[in-house]
Order: sequence, then C-alpha cells, then structure tokens
Amino acid sequence: MVEQAPIVTITTDFGFSDPYLGMMRGVMLQINPALRFVELSCNVGTFSVLEGAFALNFAYRCFPKGSIHLVVVDPGVGSARKPLLVSSADYHFIAPDNGILSLVYAGEKRCQVREIANPEYFRHPVSDTFHGRDIFGPAAAWLSRGVEPERFGPLLSEYVRIEVPSPSFAGGVLRGRVMYVDRFGNLITNIDRQCWERCRRQGGRGDFYLQLGGVGVGRLVNSYQGLSGKGEPFMLFGGTGYLEVALCRQRADEALGCTVGEPVRIVFS
Repeated sequence: MVEQAPIVTITTDFGFSDPYLGMMRGVMLQINPALRFVELSCNVGTFSVLEGAFALNFAYRCFPKGSIHLVVVDPGVGSARKPLLVSSADYHFIAPDNGILSLVYAGEKRCQVREIANPEYFRHPVSDTFHGRDIFGPAAAWLSRGVEPERFGPLLSEYVRIEVPSPSFAGGVLRGRVMYVDRFGNLITNIDRQCWERCRRQGGRGDFYLQLGGVGVGRLVNSYQGLSGKGEPFMLFGGTGYLEVALCRQRADEALGCTVGEPVRIVFS
C-alpha cells in the first residue's frame, strides 16, 4: 500500500468569497504536493475565537491519528501573540496563541505546546497581516513532510486559555448557552448528552422545558423532522453530540431571533 500524506484540516473565518483560503492551500502544496485537505469549517464567525474553538472541538476526533488541524481565526495577527504547534498523542494542532485551542487543552492528555519560531519553516517575506499563508500554513506542510515538532521552536509553559462557558445546574434548572449556529440555522448549545442525563437524574426524570429567546420548548425528538412540520421549535442531540434547538425545514436562529451567546435554561420538574 502506498503511504499517503497526512490530512490537514482547515478551520478559519476566511469564508470562500476571497482568495485567502486558496492562497494558503497553494503555499502548502508548494511544500508538499501530496497533501490532502479537508475544510473543516471556513465560515466561523468573523474574529470569533470561541465559535472557532467549538467548531474544532465538534469535529477533530473524527479524523485519523496523525492528522494536522490548522486553525486560523486570528484577530491578533501581527501583534505579539505567538504562533503555536500543539502535539497530543494522536493529533497536531497549529493555531495562534489566542485561546482557540482551549477545548483541545481540556480534552487531550499530555499536550506539548511549542512556539513556531524557526524562520526556516516560514514563507518569506512574512506579511504582518497574513500569517495563515506565511507561518501557519507552511508549518503544517513541513510537519506533514516529517519535520519533527521540536525543530519548529521551544516548548512553552504558559499559553492563552480562554474561559469557555460551561453548563451549570442548581435548583432543578440547567443553564447553558448557544455556542454555534450551523448553516441550517440550528442553535447548538454547550450541553452534551452526558450533562443532560446527569441533570435529568438529579431533576427526578419528570417533565422538562427549555427557555430560549423568550420561547418555551418542551419536546425532545430524535430527528430534524421534529414535529412533522408544525412550526414548533424542538430539541434534539445532533451529530455534534450537543443539545440543539431546531425547527423542521426552517431556520431556528431567524424564527427565534437568537444567535451565539444566547442563554439557555432547562427547567426540570
């Protein structure tokens, strides 16, 4: 069997209307023409580090061991923030040191965090405003060719972690937030199934309802068909593994007037 180059996934807020994503991919292909790309998500909200962190966390474990996850949501480009190479037992992550890897640090054991500091692996000249093309992308491509992580730069003991909202439960009420809105308008919260089940047990496994944007949602269903097109919002656990609020063939974000950051309350009785 022919050995294949590692996969490089790309998570960014670049979108697809500008040439930036293509330029970054082109530079990587100059270094390793055999690279395999997967655009994990290129429509992360502009400058939204927290949304990018959740998008990455939803998906990175779906990839084969050895995959390289390239994350460029970088409102601090050109500032003193460091470019990072983070290596866990199964994956590599390349991203700015702005907290976007906070969920990776929490979920992966024995992460080694390095500064990408060796200019040998940069594209020159390095732009002040496009480190995705000139630092992050080249680093991913050289890593895919077998360059050892320690050659990129020194280990770091201090790096940025952002406070990621976590669900809380008290007095029979589970509180969370909308953390991501997908292209179908589904409102994805930070409440996973394990948290839901634990709180339901503590709440006595009785009735429950969700409050979001002034609307009450009382049905948990198994699919996006939901309530057979009745126009009522419903809850489900989607492919991300997190609780969502959706409507059948409609955008829940527009119908409910909600977006990322909206508080969610689930009352158990």
